[in-house]
Formats: sequence, C-alpha cells, structure tokens
Amino acid sequence: IDQDGNVCPLADHEVHFNINGAGTIAGVGNGNPQSTNPFQSASVNLFYGKAMLIIKAGSSKGRIDIEASATGLKSAKLSLKVE
Repeated sequence: IDQDGNVCPLADHEVHFNINGAGTIAGVGNGNPQSTNPFQSASVNLFYGKAMLIIKAGSSKGRIDIEASATGLKSAKLSLKVE
C-alpha cells in the first residue's frame, strides 16, 4: 500500500525489517525464482508486491515488535506475544 492508500500489486521496492524484543529474523524471501539475494537478511525486494519474513522466537517470554518500511510505501508495525 502506498502513502495514498493504494494497493501496489507490481511493487518491487526494497523492504527493510526492524525486529525488537524476544525474537530474531530467521529469514526473508519473495518467491522470485531468479532472485540471488540472501535469505538471511533484514531486507528483501518485493516480488509482485509481496515478500515474506520468518521470525524465530527466543527462549524467553515477551513480545516481538516488527516494523516493515520501504521508500514510497506506507510502513507497517506488528507486535507478537511470545509464550
């Protein structure tokens, strides 16, 4: 979704992930069979407007705060509870 609220199904922006709390980034992906980008990274390019973030919970209880941001697109935040 861009800053005006429009869905962007063809977006290929680089998305940056910021993780805080009781977890870490286990991997990223985008489904592009031609991508040579590393899976273990804090950023990934969108492929037809989509990307995937895999989070690994730590051994302690708490929260995992996730933020995804990309230039020209609306940022998103999510908080997960780890039990």
